[in-house]
Amino acid sequence: MSRVLRRDHLFAALLLIGLIVWVVWLFRPAYAVGNDLPVTVGGRHVQHPPTRGGSHSPSSPPLSDVPAPTFYGEEIRAGSIVYVVDRSGSMWEWDRAEDAKRELITSITALNSSIRFNILVFDCTVANFADKPLRASAESKSAAVKWINTNFRMGGGTGSAPGVVSALAQVPDAVILLTDGAPNCPQDDHRRLIRAANTGIPIHVFGIHATGSYRAWCQGVAADSGGTFYEVS
Repeated sequence: MSRVLRRDHLFAALLLIGLIVWVVWLFRPAYAVGNDLPVTVGGRHVQHPPTRGGSHSPSSPPLSDVPAPTFYGEEIRAGSIVYVVDRSGSMWEWDRAEDAKRELITSITALNSSIRFNILVFDCTVANFADKPLRASAESKSAAVKWINTNFRMGGGTGSAPGVVSALAQVPDAVILLTDGAPNCPQDDHRRLIRAANTGIPIHVFGIHATGSYRAWCQGVAADSGGTFYEVS
C-alpha cells in the first residue's frame, strides 16, 4: 500500500512540474520582447514583431551592411536616429518649411527597415511622433508621413534646446537637427543647455539658410557633440 502511495505522489509531482514548465513556456514572449513593447505613435498604439536579442542580435545585419539614412544627400551612419525639425515662424519665409518637410518625408520613406527613428518638431513647444525611436516598418513610415502633414505647421519662437534635449533623452545613435538658427525661447544659452544634456551623442546640424551668428551657432552645436554641420541653401 505504501509503495502505491509513493508511486502516486511521484506521478503527481511530475505532473505538477510538467504543468509549470508548460505555463512558463506558453508565456515566455511576454518576458522576451523587451524593446518591442507597444509604443504610442501619433496618438495610437503600435506593436512591432518581437526582435530577439535587441538591435545587436546575430540575426540583425551589421550596421555596415545596412544602407545609411540620408538627409539632404548626406549619409548619417547610425542604427537609430531622431529628427529634430524647426517649425518656428522664421522657417516659413522663403519656402524653408516646405523644403524641410519635403526632405524629411523623403529621408524617412527611404529608411531601411532595420533602422529605428523618431521625429520631433519644435517652436516654443515640442511635439513627438512617438514615445521612442521605433523600427522603420512600412506601417511606421506611413504613420510618420501622416503625422508630419498634420503637425508640421507654423509655430512661434525657436526653442532649439528643449527640442534637442528631448531627442537626446531617447538615447539614439545620432540626432539630426534642421533649423535656421536663432534660438530665442526660453531666453537662455541654448548651446550650453544642449551641451550639458549630451552624453556623447553626435548632433548633425543642417542649417537651412542660416547666416552670420545663426550659422555660427549651428556649427558650434555640431562641434560640441562631435557631429557635423551641413549648410542647406
